[in-house]
Amino acid sequence: MTSVVSTHLRAEEIVVDEGYLFIDGEYVEAPYRLRVVDGMLSTNGFNVTPNGRTVWSSDSTETGGEHKEHGRLVATRYDTRNHKRRGDMAGRNQRRTTDLLDLFKTTLEQDGVVVWFDRFGGQYFVSPDHKGAFAAAATNSHKMSITDALERLGIHTSQAKWTKMFDDYRVPESDAQKFEEWIDTGFAVENMNRNQIDAQVRLENAGFPLTVLGMLIGAIGLGHSLKWSAERGEPDSQEAVGFFNKGLLLIAAMSALDLTWTILMSQAGQMRETNPIAAKLISSPWQLIAFKIFVTTGACGILYSLRTHQTVQKATWWMCIVCILLTFRWVMMSSFAV
Repeated sequence: MTSVVSTHLRAEEIVVDEGYLFIDGEYVEAPYRLRVVDGMLSTNGFNVTPNGRTVWSSDSTETGGEHKEHGRLVATRYDTRNHKRRGDMAGRNQRRTTDLLDLFKTTLEQDGVVVWFDRFGGQYFVSPDHKGAFAAAATNSHKMSITDALERLGIHTSQAKWTKMFDDYRVPESDAQKFEEWIDTGFAVENMNRNQIDAQVRLENAGFPLTVLGMLIGAIGLGHSLKWSAERGEPDSQEAVGFFNKGLLLIAAMSALDLTWTILMSQAGQMRETNPIAAKLISSPWQLIAFKIFVTTGACGILYSLRTHQTVQKATWWMCIVCILLTFRWVMMSSFAV
């Protein structure tokens, strides 16, 4: 919850009830009253000055007099002996303080965490994985050590200050459940990201062999279908039944290839299953495999039992053509992906 009030200094004051703020290792309790006074950000009796090694958001439009340091945008000091630069710096600092207020406000409104050290600037944690790592360190959770938490938060300097801050901080009982949920959500997001990366690696490793296999089976299936159509005889003849049996085997092989590609592509996040039944099973590959085996085996079994009927042979031929087109579609998709 955020509200805006007017103070006797005629400075806009923004009140934020959510989030967690730490200044120089000290926890500041909500609600947070944020305002800009004399080029400084004032909140709950603390003054934050955006000078020296202040860290800025990467999308800031004010880049003059700033440079990258350790991958972060930091402000640089100007020669205050130059009158023009002094005036420019005053206006720039005012804008930067306002930007800093907006950054504090945005982070806290999202129930995020702001950690500010005067010498090193600020860190802002909003994403579930970062909030989970912060909560694990703050609660001294057995699920993650402080060292691992700082690594996941991207804190590689001033770790002693952070460790002391976590040691001194006591999570209020009212927030204990929330912090535990942050930890669980953070691990869930991390596992999801790891699974996504692993799935991408599996797809890249299997992409080339599957493409070659798909081209081979597709070419064999196409040649078989063309020959079958040209030399179709009596439906109960040995030749017709032989073509039918080979076509049925090719359908089963191409269905297995389609299933493999579907699972790999969906796990890697490169496709979305539109079949409503398969879409419900795609998150559990073994259920999808069982479903596909059941359906394919059942269909092939029915067709095989009626293999001497001409209508069934024609239907099988068309099914083979459809599977060939589907296989070549996968080959094209995999080729572009690789």
